[in-house]
Amino acid sequence: MGLFHFPAFFPCILFYRARIAIGNAVEQGKVIVSWQLMTYDENNIEKGTTGMKLKTSIFFILTIIMMGIFLLVSCEKATDEGFFDINTDGMIRINSSRKDLLPSEVVIPKKVMGTLVTGIMDFGFKECPSLTKVTIPSFITKIGLNPFIDCPKLEFIDVNPSNKMFASEEGVLIDLQKNSIVCYPSGKTDASYTIRRNVCDYAFYKCNYLDCIELSCYETPEIGYAEFFGNSAFEGSSPSRILILGIDSYDSQEWFLGSELSNLMWKMDSVPDVLIEKGITSIPDGAFSGCNRIEHLDIPEGVTSIGESAFEYCSSLESITIPEGVESIGDNAFSGCTSLKSIIIPEGVESIGEDAFSGCTSLESITIPEGVASIGGWAFYDCTSLESITIMKGITSIGDYAFSDCTSLESIIIPEGVESIGEGAFSGCTSLESITIMKGITSIGDNAFSDCASLESIIIPESVTSIGEDAFYGCTSLKSITIPESVTSIGEDAFYGCTSLKSITIPEGVTSIGDNAFSGCASLESIIIPESVTSIGQWAFVSCELLTEMNIPKAVLEIGEKAFMNTWSISRINVDPQNPTYSSEAGILFDKDRTELIHFPTRSSSTEYDIPEGVVTIEDYAFKCTLCSKISIPDSVKTIGERSFYASSYLSEVSIGQGLERIGEGAFQDCKYLRVINYEGTMKQWEAITKGEDWDDNIRAEHVLCIDGNLPL
Repeated sequence: MGLFHFPAFFPCILFYRARIAIGNAVEQGKVIVSWQLMTYDENNIEKGTTGMKLKTSIFFILTIIMMGIFLLVSCEKATDEGFFDINTDGMIRINSSRKDLLPSEVVIPKKVMGTLVTGIMDFGFKECPSLTKVTIPSFITKIGLNPFIDCPKLEFIDVNPSNKMFASEEGVLIDLQKNSIVCYPSGKTDASYTIRRNVCDYAFYKCNYLDCIELSCYETPEIGYAEFFGNSAFEGSSPSRILILGIDSYDSQEWFLGSELSNLMWKMDSVPDVLIEKGITSIPDGAFSGCNRIEHLDIPEGVTSIGESAFEYCSSLESITIPEGVESIGDNAFSGCTSLKSIIIPEGVESIGEDAFSGCTSLESITIPEGVASIGGWAFYDCTSLESITIMKGITSIGDYAFSDCTSLESIIIPEGVESIGEGAFSGCTSLESITIMKGITSIGDNAFSDCASLESIIIPESVTSIGEDAFYGCTSLKSITIPESVTSIGEDAFYGCTSLKSITIPEGVTSIGDNAFSGCASLESIIIPESVTSIGQWAFVSCELLTEMNIPKAVLEIGEKAFMNTWSISRINVDPQNPTYSSEAGILFDKDRTELIHFPTRSSSTEYDIPEGVVTIEDYAFKCTLCSKISIPDSVKTIGERSFYASSYLSEVSIGQGLERIGEGAFQDCKYLRVINYEGTMKQWEAITKGEDWDDNIRAEHVLCIDGNLPL
């Protein structure tokens, strides 16, 4: 697009040719006196004319020299315009073939190739090695991305004061409309610079003299404050420090310092230390949230609080110093700092907020100092490298899931003074082998130690009154546990799936055993239920495969459904005769009036069994997997419950009285060797019985033998 400026360039050609002629003449031993290269010979020139000819020669020589100077200057100025290309919008850029010839100081021309200049293209003067100063006139209204990028000697950008769109502040190019820094000259030798405005893309490209960037969070009436930092703003630069000014005036509702700071640091040649101005008293909520480039940071003395999410997701942060005097660490303050390996919480901190250090997957150890009264919920959740925790005296509560999924944690001592362990506090700590709980705790929350698969033993102190739901759920290595007499309730699923637990003594004082409390304790051989228990939840002892006998004390008023299902080794369930709700006969569990048959022990010694007359209901799963081969059901029975005889593979013959009204779903399902079903009523009576889905699925019997004939199944 460049235009060859012929009127200006023509004198340059004349001067150039004259200079060549002079050079040739000198080489031939001649003296220039005119354009025709006039000469004289000392031996042949008359004396009278010698002076005149010398004067004439000097005159012509001086004339040529003056003309050369004039033409040389004229040539320089005339070719300024020839350095540029221009587009149809009036935007110019340096002609790439001429950039090495560009003078050190440039004034943007008003016209190029007859077209009015209105602006400068993106990277318009890129890589001009000699450029030291640029003057931008008032008529420039548009400037693209850092037009002077990678101009290593550029020290100053001047803008005409009457320009309404752009300005120069100490040689730095400012876009007044966007309140942003367009270009910081690469050759500017200042060691520090304070950013108070937005920063455009590539604005500080390869500014290698800058050692310290001061980032102001203060809002000023004339300027406002920085709201965004462009992409690769400091690419190729390597400041050693970023000093944050006025952080205590930062408002996360207005802009996001953390993520924008990441943009600012993106593609720097080295990661600088981030410092916070002294004299502040708090780190505001969300101040550095999402700044994934910070590696080290010191919080200055005088700070008393660290706000919510202050350093959340600072994923490169490896270390941080919290000074004495800090009293509170807010919720999510360091959540997601995946590179943080160590942190010292100083004495004086009174509270650690929820999720304060959650997801700090590189954190290896932590000491909770005296003075901290509470550890918030999820405070150290998912700190998968955390191997040791030291909790000093003074803490009264450990929040819900505070140390959940700390999979490297091997031991923990909970000191005196702690009154409660929150829900899921140590759940999923799969390497936790030992727990010492000192006196003072009154409750162990739901899921408190669930899925601590390496935990082998635990002593619960006398002060505990309740063990929550799922408290030790899935502790597959737990072999022994001592429950003190102070405990009054054991929650649902409290010891569910503790497959190594062999014995347990439930102390006097416990009044309730929750649903599934000992379900799946496949190694449990014995359990003593004290006289104080009044209720046993449903599925309470399901799949306790090695239990051989169960004794129900007189105070038990409620036994939940399927409480003893899949207890393959139980041969007897004994009920205290004084129990007002339940009874037993030959080790078989009934209600007090013996109208409901609740559970027939799998290992009962009876291979043939006649259900007593008077029984009205056979409960769900009552005979599941029984070893009986022959069972007689009396006329008094009206209901056979769901899956009452499910998977009783030894059962070959059943006799059913004529009083039956309902057979539950899957009642005889998978009784694979059941060949004979005798019914003591007529075919019409049989057909009137309500039968659940799949009641006879997968049995061998093909007919029901009624007193007046056979009905196919």
